[in-house]
Amino acid sequence: MSVEHIREYSKAEAITLLSVTGFEPVEQQEVYVSFPKEHYFRKIVAMDSVLRRALLRMFSNIGTFFVFVAHKIT
Repeated sequence: MSVEHIREYSKAEAITLLSVTGFEPVEQQEVYVSFPKEHYFRKIVAMDSVLRRALLRMFSNIGTFFVFVAHKIT
C-alpha cells in the first residue's frame, strides 16, 4: 500500500479498531453526510448549511465522516 492511500472505514469498523487498539470511544460526532446524486443535492443544500447539520442531528446514522474522542483503556 502506498503512502498516498487512504483507507475508509465504516462507523462500526472505526469503533472496533479503536477498542482493539486499547481505546474506548467517549464521544463521536458525524461531521458530514453525502447524499445520493450529491452533485445535484449540493445545488439545493450547501455542504456547510444549517439544513445539512440538522439532518445529521435528526438522523445520526446517515453520517459519512466521523470524529471520535477516545481515551486509552488502562
